[in-house]
Amino acid sequence: MGATLHAMLLGQAPEPAIQGQLSIDRLGSGEGWDDLPRDIQTMLAKALEWDPKDRYPSAAAFAEDLRRFLEGEPLVARPLGWMGRVQRRIAHRPGLATTAALGLLAAVALLGWGYRTIQFARKQAQAAQRLALDTKDVEHLLRLERMRPLHDMRPAYAEIRLRMVRLEGTIKGLGRAAEGPGHYALGRGYMAVGDSKRALSELQEAWRKGFQVPDVAYALGRAHCDLFWEASTQAGFNGDTARMNALRKEHMGKALWFFGQAGGQSFESPDLALARIERVKGHADTALALARKAFEADPWEVEAKTSEASALARLGFDQMIRGEYGQAWDWFRKAEAASRQARELARSDEGAYQTDLNWRLAWAGSTLEHGEIDPRFMEQTEELCRQQLSINPENPESVANLLWVQVLKAWALLNAGKDPSAVIGHGLELYRSLTSPTVTNANIKVAWMEFHRLTAEWDMRNGRDPSMPLKIAVGDGGHSDYRLHDSLAEALLLKARWDLSQGRDPSPVLDRMEPATEGLHKRRVVHGYLDAALGEAQLIRAGWAMKQGQDSQPFIEKAESFARKSLDFNPKSVLPYCLLAKIQSAKANQPGADRRRWVEEERTWVARGLAIKPGYWPLFSLGRSSHR
Repeated sequence: MGATLHAMLLGQAPEPAIQGQLSIDRLGSGEGWDDLPRDIQTMLAKALEWDPKDRYPSAAAFAEDLRRFLEGEPLVARPLGWMGRVQRRIAHRPGLATTAALGLLAAVALLGWGYRTIQFARKQAQAAQRLALDTKDVEHLLRLERMRPLHDMRPAYAEIRLRMVRLEGTIKGLGRAAEGPGHYALGRGYMAVGDSKRALSELQEAWRKGFQVPDVAYALGRAHCDLFWEASTQAGFNGDTARMNALRKEHMGKALWFFGQAGGQSFESPDLALARIERVKGHADTALALARKAFEADPWEVEAKTSEASALARLGFDQMIRGEYGQAWDWFRKAEAASRQARELARSDEGAYQTDLNWRLAWAGSTLEHGEIDPRFMEQTEELCRQQLSINPENPESVANLLWVQVLKAWALLNAGKDPSAVIGHGLELYRSLTSPTVTNANIKVAWMEFHRLTAEWDMRNGRDPSMPLKIAVGDGGHSDYRLHDSLAEALLLKARWDLSQGRDPSPVLDRMEPATEGLHKRRVVHGYLDAALGEAQLIRAGWAMKQGQDSQPFIEKAESFARKSLDFNPKSVLPYCLLAKIQSAKANQPGADRRRWVEEERTWVARGLAIKPGYWPLFSLGRSSHR
């Protein structure tokens, strides 16, 4: 019985000695012995005495002492006479011995399990308190660093990661009870430096280790939120329903479940916590109100202000998707003001810049479809990109932001019929200086492809062979990320137009557009690009059919159907007007067509498109050719 209790309390049996007896020579030196109450030590020593006559004389005697301990009574002396009387009673009543033994076994098991559970919980709580101090130190250090004037944060990040390594060593030294709290502390640390994937992994491990307290649940909910927003910004802007549904399934449902497990508790402002939850649910208005309330309560809370800016930008995106550009701009200007306030509070916080840059880059891309980009707006955006990059030059998103500014500037020049070569050259130099061949960020890859696609288009306009830049822009077609598909599809269209102009069948290239757009056709892109691109492909097929003396009418009809869909989706985009003008030109060139009628139709669509975007070179060139 003593050996069983020893194993239950300390996790191992006493060491056997000679003649099969139990040794208590080192009974007081084992791990955990000093944590046992003195009465338990006394009972164990008594039960494990070397000489049997010195041990408890019976199970009933041992059970009596255990009962007294459990009920908080002092242990009593057991004179031999008294024990003798007990033994005589047992001898006369054999059933009592069995009952006492079974009761003793149950008491030992109950005491051992209960005591070990209590001790483990106590040690876990102590470890959590100690590690919480390390976590707060990490978060406090980062907060102070981000409040400093604009500077390179990499040394601070390196110091944080060094502390994380030390923390891992501390966790190992504290034993099994510290594993759950330790993974939670590491998760909070990685969350602080913006490594959401590593944070989620550590927090999940804390949960698996049984450390399932409200703070861990809330941290898991927030980690899923962070990953969702990192991945969904572009998908939401492009209206990628399939991608958004996949992200919701992967992160949003889990985030809400863990927030529910937290029971309203969180390690940050309650209103800010609720704002995150409402943001996950897609309730931008409610999230905005809660973020503002959180900032009113804690006017130093940068996260509250960035959360406000993010909610305002989301409301702007919703308007922009519907083509309500005036209302979208109003929301974006409010988002800009909130982001500026966040940067004033934390001048070296990357997140305070990213929230602003998300809507700025989206707005610039949309503006290219329905108007001219304000040069001052692009200068301000580029300056914000450079400031963000100075905080952490190794952040792929910061690199991608600066590269995309160059893409947009080159695109604007091309749309205006101007030479984009200098801007493209500068962008390629930036790409080579800021990235490595192993970079995997999809936005950086898209920028690289776009530089070469724009170069190829400029070469074609000037009668030069665009094959070399097109080869890079088209690549091998092995693009799995949906963000690469738009660029690939447009590069393939450009190559198909070039092949048609050179008298080559464009069908093989156009056939490649199907897998390129396979992941896109289920979504409605905000600028209506997909329908316009598919219409353009049909128009190129019509051109090849005419060259071969075949009927081009079916292809023209399909092209017009796609163009109308694009126009219905966003009547303020210039793309469908340009495509419809080309379609009228194709109709005019059909054998036996009423050329005058279709040329007038072409001019009408050109005029309507130029009313939206006066300097759009593709429409302007169509207008000149129709007059000729």
